[in-house]
Amino acid sequence: EPVTDTPEAAPEEAEAAPTEEPVTDTPEAAPEEAEAAPDSELLHTDTHPLPSPEEGWDYKGQHAGERPQGNGLLTHRDGRRQEGVFNEKGRMVEGKATRADGQRGEGKFDENGYLSEGKKTNPDGLEWEGKFGEDGNLTGQGKATHPDGRKWEGEFKDGKLHGAVKYTRQDGYTIDGIFEDGEYSHGTRTSADGKITT
Repeated sequence: EPVTDTPEAAPEEAEAAPTEEPVTDTPEAAPEEAEAAPDSELLHTDTHPLPSPEEGWDYKGQHAGERPQGNGLLTHRDGRRQEGVFNEKGRMVEGKATRADGQRGEGKFDENGYLSEGKKTNPDGLEWEGKFGEDGNLTGQGKATHPDGRKWEGEFKDGKLHGAVKYTRQDGYTIDGIFEDGEYSHGTRTSADGKITT
């Protein structure tokens, strides 16, 4: 039986993989067998000419000509913030970025301004770590950690668990298994009291 989204999982049942689709304010409930992590969306930095206060921007740092270049801090009155190293196009390529909604990213950003490797944290506290594809989804080896301590560690494809994954809860319950396109396929489950099932 496939693993589905639900924050009210039966204590010893499998829990679904987190996926990286648009951020939702509340996890959706679904049937008996799982608990899903909230979703995550792209974290993007913009290209900026030297910003002006009239447009809501403030920039402090190195620049070349009309664009930030080198180390700097770019802030906007709506709460957006970028602090790090800016390339010759005025894009931050390494550092920390915060969106107005509170989503944060730290690490390396690609030439288009998207987080490519590092850690992304949703406003609800869900953390994604690893490499991110051009579409902003976690791809390859990675980890998702929920604020309540649940962790999914293993292989991701297009933001979904795909391959060997270890799921761990705070109470000691674990799943070592195979996920396909975000759904639990098979593996070994260990209950908090040490009972193993396959």
